Amino acid sequence: MNFQADALATVYAKSLFELASDAGGNDKIVEIADELEQICELTRENQGIRLFFSSPIIDVVKRGETLSSIFTNRVTDLTLRFLLVLNNKGRLNHIECINVAY
Repeated sequence: MNFQADALATVYAKSLFELASDAGGNDKIVEIADELEQICELTRENQGIRLFFSSPIIDVVKRGETLSSIFTNRVTDLTLRFLLVLNNKGRLNHIECINVAY
């Protein structure tokens, strides 16, 4: 991992941490951490999901719709919105680094 990717992950992780803290304190921080780890575990275990997260070929809007259909009612609203922001910014492939930084 290069310095720029590490710094980027830290910025996103810090923002998510602050949002989680504001939304419910330590309990919410832990809940989001668990969800991030589960999502990262999916990407580690499933090459299709890993490619889905990182492929520049997949349209951002279509990927966002798919993310919403997969994760709605399976993760907190905050985690889902965070995934959608990462998708819109082209940073979804940084989820593992963000998880480590979180």
